[in-house]
Amino acid sequence: MNIIFNDKPYILLEPYRNRLFQSSKYDVSPRIISTICRDGFHCTFEIFDEQLKLKTLNLLGENFRYPPINNIQPIENKMQNITSYKELNLDIIYSRNIYLAEKLENQPRLWRGSL
Repeated sequence: MNIIFNDKPYILLEPYRNRLFQSSKYDVSPRIISTICRDGFHCTFEIFDEQLKLKTLNLLGENFRYPPINNIQPIENKMQNITSYKELNLDIIYSRNIYLAEKLENQPRLWRGSL
């Protein structure tokens, strides 16, 4: 999951990345297809004016009947098994610390482990 902060992309680190967006709250249940993407979705967030916003949401799997979120209709790509929401601008209520990294090259990827 990525976060854009001051127009620069960052990688969102554990332990709280899974708690920023909860797909079940929006009646979407993506299919988990690998351990690399164990949530079944990928999000891009943005911090703008001290507010965390969900910008894009890509859902993996075979269910192409997802509801609108924040009045945005999903875009289906059946060739790639992805459903996408673009420009959601959905406010995310969150009051904990957020840990970001610029790069993870040549670094242990401990953030992928279980807590």
